[in-house]
Amino acid sequence: MTEQRFDDTRSRAGAGHRGAAHTVLGRRLAAADREDHARLAVAAEFYPRGLAHYARAELTFLGWEIDRGVLHPDTGSPWWRALNDRLLTDKMEAGLGASASRTLSPSSRHWQRFLAAPSASNWYLAHNHSIVAGYLEHEHLARSEPAAERLMMNVTLARVLFAHLLVQRPMLAAGVWGLRCATPPTRAGGRSGSSSTCTTCSHAATR
Repeated sequence: MTEQRFDDTRSRAGAGHRGAAHTVLGRRLAAADREDHARLAVAAEFYPRGLAHYARAELTFLGWEIDRGVLHPDTGSPWWRALNDRLLTDKMEAGLGASASRTLSPSSRHWQRFLAAPSASNWYLAHNHSIVAGYLEHEHLARSEPAAERLMMNVTLARVLFAHLLVQRPMLAAGVWGLRCATPPTRAGGRSGSSSTCTTCSHAATR
């Protein structure tokens, strides 16, 4: 199943436009599927040095998934692995740049827009597009999860969608409190629109 998923990923764009870069993509995804900690490296390397702060919530949540064991290639959850595979695939395709631009998935195009114009809004749009697409694509895998796990999966989705709303429409999401949450402190002590929005509301808070 994993090999078929990676083959589908590579074939989506067509051999004429993907070339050697997509061979590397397939290898990186296969490595991540064999070793869950390799996923951290794949997830983090998407972000250029100046955008590393956008990765904070995503990598925190990924570490939580690894600690739970749901991404283990043998004993983990097919649903959690498939969802993370989708997120990694979309990001890595976007990182290939113009060589694959004509055949990118809609989610990957959102990640490209984020790289071209980094902002909290664009990050959440790209991230949540990948996540929601993964939820819909792998609904059949979710049915095999225990009821308590399915509940947590849905709560996790609700939290990250709410965090997106805090960035897009803070007053609608949480009134005046939402305005403060939508502009978290930066490392220098000011306020900036980074992707971490508010640890109380973001998907990383499910820890």
